[in-house]
Parts: sequence; C-alpha cells; structure tokens
Amino acid sequence: MSAGTLTLTNNSAAVGGSGTAFATYLTTGDFIVATVGGITYTLPVKSVGSDTSLTLISNYPGPTQSGVAWSAVPRAAQNQITAALVAQTTEALRGLNSDKQNWQAVFSDSGDITVILPDGSSFTGPSWKKISDLLADIDPARLQQIADQVAAYAQQVATDRQDVDTKASQVSGDADTASQAATDAVAANTTAQQAKTDAVAANAAAQQAKTDAQAAAASVNPDNLLNKNNNLSDVANAATAVDNLGLKPIGTSGDSIPLLSGSNTWSIQQQFNGNILAGTGLVINSATFPTAGPTDPGSRGLFSGSDTASFATPSNINIYSWYGIGFCTAYTSPANGIVAGAPAVYINTRNGTINAKGAVQANGVTLTSDWNAKESVKLIDPEDALQKMGALDGYTFRYKEAESDRLTAGVLAQDLDLIIPDLVIRDEGSEYLVADYMGLIGYLVSAVKGLKLKVDDLAAEAAALKSKGS
Repeated sequence: MSAGTLTLTNNSAAVGGSGTAFATYLTTGDFIVATVGGITYTLPVKSVGSDTSLTLISNYPGPTQSGVAWSAVPRAAQNQITAALVAQTTEALRGLNSDKQNWQAVFSDSGDITVILPDGSSFTGPSWKKISDLLADIDPARLQQIADQVAAYAQQVATDRQDVDTKASQVSGDADTASQAATDAVAANTTAQQAKTDAVAANAAAQQAKTDAQAAAASVNPDNLLNKNNNLSDVANAATAVDNLGLKPIGTSGDSIPLLSGSNTWSIQQQFNGNILAGTGLVINSATFPTAGPTDPGSRGLFSGSDTASFATPSNINIYSWYGIGFCTAYTSPANGIVAGAPAVYINTRNGTINAKGAVQANGVTLTSDWNAKESVKLIDPEDALQKMGALDGYTFRYKEAESDRLTAGVLAQDLDLIIPDLVIRDEGSEYLVADYMGLIGYLVSAVKGLKLKVDDLAAEAAALKSKGS
C-alpha cells in the first residue's frame, strides 16, 4: 500500500489525496489501484497536479468514497502484467486447441493415436473407437475361463511359495543343527583324544607297577619266610621273638595281663600303666568315669552298650558295642563347628556308615557294584537323565565348618531333593541334608549317553543334508 488515502468521486476524473505524495510516486500514464465496496479499480493517470491531487484519463465509475487505501502501479509494471496476461491467455488457448485436437482424435480415429500432453510431451495409444472394436470381438466366456485359469495359477504359485518358504526355513534350521553337530563332534573327538592319552598313561603306570612287583619278588629270600600253617613253630628262637614283640606272660598283678575268671570277665580289677582300670569303672588321666554310659551331657570318657551314638553325643571317645563308635579330639577348645565334647567322627558299626564333620582323605574310594549285590535294578532313561541334569545347577562354595577357606564345588541338596529326592539322605543325628554324589554318577552317565544319542542323530542328519546338497 502507498502512503495516505484517496477521495474518489463518482463519474469524476478528479482524485484528491490526504497524506499522499502523488508528485513523487506517479507520472502521466501510471496507474492507481483501489478497492471500493469489494471491487478493485485500476485507474490510469492523465496528469499529476500536486502531491494531493491528480486527474484520471477516464471518469471514476464507482461510488463516491473517501479514506480509500491505494497502491501506485508504474506504467512499466502494468505493461508487464498485461503482457503476462496475454501470454497466459495465449498458452491457455493453445492448450484448449490441443485438447480439442486430442479429443477429436480419441473419438474419431480408428487406430492408434498420439495426444499432446499439457507439458508438451506426447503419448501414443489406441483410440476409443479401436478399443470399442476390440471389445466387440472379445468372447466374455473365454475371458472368464482365462481369468479363472490365471487365478488358479496364482493360487498354485502362492501355495508353492509357502512350501518353498517352509523348506527354506527347514533347510536353515537343518544347517544350524548340522553346525552344532559338527561342533559337538569336535568336542567329542577332543574328549576321545584325552581318553586315549589317559589310557596310555595308565598303561605306562601299570607296566611300572609290574616291574616294581617283579623287582620286589626277586628281592625276597624264601629261606627267611614263615609258613602260616606252622603257627610260628618254625621261628628259630621263640623266646627272643616274644621279647622282640613286647609280649608278656599272663599274671595276676604288676605289668602282667590279669587272668579271666569267666567269659570276658577279668578276675580282679587290674591297672594298666597306672592309668586304665577295668571293672566297675574306667580311669583316664586320673579321672574316673562309669562304664554304663554318660549321665551328664558334659561328661567325657569311654562307654559301652549305648544305642544313642551320634554327633550330638558328648564324648572324646565313645565305644558302643552295637550301634557305633564316635571320636572327638577337641573338648575344652572346640573349633570349626565341633561342639564341646561332641564327636567329630562317628562310625556306625551296625550299618557300616562313617560320618565325619570334616573332609575324608584317601588314596582311593571303591564301591561294591556287583549285580549280585543289588536288587530292584532299573535302567535310567538317557532322555530323562538329560532333563534332570539340565534342571540341576552347579555351585562353588566354602563349608562353614571347614578348616580352610578353599573353594569347592557341587550341588545343593535342596535342589537335588526337588529333582531326584532318592539321592538326598536325611541323618537324624545331623541338622543338614546329605547329597549322594555316588548315586548322581549314574544319572550323569545316562545323561552323557543321551547327549551321544542326540549327537549321533545330528551327525546322521548332517550327513544326509551333505549328501543331498552334493
């Protein structure tokens, strides 16, 4: 918008201005543009009288109005606008003529036609008459037959594609399975090689043991050996042998062994080396204890005939004629979980069980495994064993009552009780559950067999896939 406002008078060529600068922005031939009553008027200027008055080339046709906003349009700009309108109009007429020619060709020609598009490019295709003639020659029944055949082919293609996708997925899974089987086979081969190495080492050890035994046998002089059937009658000097063995003749006092007056009954109360007396009581380190059994939970001594031997029984040494024997080396200063006066090792002489609060160390442990020594023998299913072993977890831990901080490993009896409860032992004399690790070996062997069966199956499948691929 230009500065100021206009006063326009109906059917008058005179235009007045308020706050305008006609002499600065307009000259003869320029235009002023104003909107009055929603209608835009473009008015050509004949002459400029002053900054606030000018004369139009033709009279203003609109209603009288003052305070009208306006815009000055130079003659050059108006000419450009007019030229642009002429060009656009010409282009629109040219497009209409092209459309007319296009539509005439579409409707009247009987063959292929070329139409001109608005952007100047062309398109060639059949006319409507040609399409109509083609449609008149088409057999609808034959078209439906062809359409049905195409649909059937499309359905078969979809089915075949689904089958191909399924087989592709299966081949991918088989390839993964074959890869895992190959990995397992490598691991099995490594295990076999280690077993072979161990077997070679065991054979070498056996040969060395044989050599040592032969050397020991060669070093024995048969002339110096005693014949057990002679009951020591072939000893060269019996008296010297008795002295060398520290044997003493039976006597009634002093250092001699007392006579027996009846079955397992000494003739008199006899003292041995000043510390141990037999009869109604026992003397250990000058302290006397009864032989019938402990009467005080804090007592200690040597007892016989009791049937309550367990880790809860206070004693340094408990000897039981039927149920068991208990040993304890700590009384005044218990340590590592050992209760004052309670046994640390207990041997149940009735069922042959040995219980210990600490570790049991030996050069070897053997178990009776003969078929004839067993009953209710039942083969463990490898698949079931594999599932049970998969449900178990291994742990590392330290025993609270151990003498060292060394870590060990194993299972938790509570876990084992949920999966294989037969391998959990509940000792009435102990607050802890006990795991039968030897029994667990049977499940481990069957689980390994189950793994081998799976590896064999996977190896067979991998071989089949390899054969099929080749």
